[in-house]
Amino acid sequence: MPRSRELKKVSDLFDKYKQILIPPQKTVEKAFTEVVEEVLEITIDQKLVSYTPSTNTIGLTVPSVIKQEIKLHQQEVLTHVVGRLGDRYKNLSIL
Repeated sequence: MPRSRELKKVSDLFDKYKQILIPPQKTVEKAFTEVVEEVLEITIDQKLVSYTPSTNTIGLTVPSVIKQEIKLHQQEVLTHVVGRLGDRYKNLSIL
């Protein structure tokens, strides 16, 4: 079988791995804290955020006032997180 002489985009070479590989928990937690800081201008320590891959949920151990503010803007925050991490996280929820 002869080899094709077409040039492939470098980004196309990694498409297979983008679909298979999952970012580590810390990456999801970091992306969430960054989005909350950018969107709501609330700084949260990354140690207070936990991500559970099996249930696809983000848990927060922050004061209730901050948690309520995040829950109030939950859809906007999650939209930005999915934009950073990919469509695999479109079912992400906040507890």
